[in-house]
Amino acid sequence: MAGDGAKFRRTLRVIYPLGDSGGRIVLRTERDWSRDVLPDAPEEGGHTFTFTLESERPFLYVKPCLRVGEELRFAPGTNKLILMTEPDERPIYPHFLSAPGGRFAPAIAFDSTRLGREHRIRIYLPPGYSENVLKRYPVLYMQDGQNLFEPERAFIPGQHWRLREAADAAIAERAARAMIIVGIDNTGPERIDEYTPTHDASKKGGGRADDYGRMFRYAGLTQCGPYCYVDRRNHPALNEFESCVAE
Repeated sequence: MAGDGAKFRRTLRVIYPLGDSGGRIVLRTERDWSRDVLPDAPEEGGHTFTFTLESERPFLYVKPCLRVGEELRFAPGTNKLILMTEPDERPIYPHFLSAPGGRFAPAIAFDSTRLGREHRIRIYLPPGYSENVLKRYPVLYMQDGQNLFEPERAFIPGQHWRLREAADAAIAERAARAMIIVGIDNTGPERIDEYTPTHDASKKGGGRADDYGRMFRYAGLTQCGPYCYVDRRNHPALNEFESCVAE
């Protein structure tokens, strides 16, 4: 039963690789932002910390913190909204040393022998990607990559789709899972060839979507692999994936 007049009670897992930092994970909550809430006990090799939360309302705002001696480091970004009636199925993977927003991996350009042209890839990495290596991410692949992130590269200059900003906001508010986003550019005049499965005589193009799809899967494995599939971290079925694609 919840105590101190609290009507709701649940657990929350926080997962973070402390390593040799000498620190410990604590929570601050809106019930008393000045008080550390200690975990019940660390488990799973000392990386998972389970907290028991209580609240008078069906929700509670919390902030994971890293305490190293007298120093307290707050996880960047907004406070986390925890639904008190929700089962403990969505652990928090905080970071404390990284910027609050996502970042880009270096741009990738590669030649496709199947299509006979160069393609460019841009990869968005979510906040904390390099710091909290225990987190696994879904990977979202998107076409028309030049329209996704950069206003100067959009088909209509200045009118990009602001995907980085949207992803940062949704992840911070826990409205969406943190994810890796892979955007592959279209190739301008050849776009109709690559995106349509049948040839259209009136458009004088089309019909190479199958080749494009195979190239895209191959690029996802070979070009994006260091970011999307590090140590099989984000794709447990990668061995099967490797055997079914070829440029």
